[in-house]
Amino acid sequence: MLVVISIIALLIGILLPALTQARKMARKGVCASNQKQIGYALGLYSTENKDYIPREGKHPYRSTWSKGYHYQWPRLFFQYVFEGRPLVHEGDGETFSATNPNDSNWARYTFHQVAAYRDPDHPNQNHQIHYVNNGLMLTPQGNIARDGRHPTAQITEFLRPDSSMFLTAFNDDSDNEIFNIVYNGYHSEGIDALYDTFTVDHITGPEDGANGWIGNVARIDSDRHQTGSNALFIDTHVELRTKETLKDIDSWDDRTYNENFGDKW
Repeated sequence: MLVVISIIALLIGILLPALTQARKMARKGVCASNQKQIGYALGLYSTENKDYIPREGKHPYRSTWSKGYHYQWPRLFFQYVFEGRPLVHEGDGETFSATNPNDSNWARYTFHQVAAYRDPDHPNQNHQIHYVNNGLMLTPQGNIARDGRHPTAQITEFLRPDSSMFLTAFNDDSDNEIFNIVYNGYHSEGIDALYDTFTVDHITGPEDGANGWIGNVARIDSDRHQTGSNALFIDTHVELRTKETLKDIDSWDDRTYNENFGDKW
């Protein structure tokens, strides 16, 4: 009996690390599959909107020249990644249209239903969205243009769509600061408003600190899957990027420079 127990214990000790690693690989695969679905939505959206795709999620009502900005990517892609009944506002029973979600409350009760927006490896499952897109506006010199918010771009502007990153992992938000801002009614534009990047700190800042909203904390997670994080590119392929690459601001420069951006801003 003791010999049998010893053998079983030995086998468990040998197999357990392998099973743990297999689970991690499986979760990484699910994450990559979800990003591929978002890439599918990216392609469909651009096809139906004259090649335009969302960038920094500035709400159109915040600007007099609203054609330069659109709703945030999770809201725009929703109709392509979720099939279900009309969504109902839990507060007053009003039905919101997935194709015209122009109320911030629409998002508050919606994205938890979208499996493609969730990463099984994300440690903070309170969030309904686990990815952030590339909303940085850079100059040809590699500097941030004004406050860095990239206006809507066309697919045809990307000279190297296979190396232009659109989306990667959202940080842990371990202190729930961002969560409290966007999910508890403090942010007027809906819970999808902060799932983008538009400053250098959103890329290079620390990923485990406080003050994610007003401080210098990164919005990306550069090592979600041990050796890096999955990233979706404009050509809709997904690949694992190393932490060093994701922390390099040049990796976020998609070369879609707008010479008239300063005048427009």
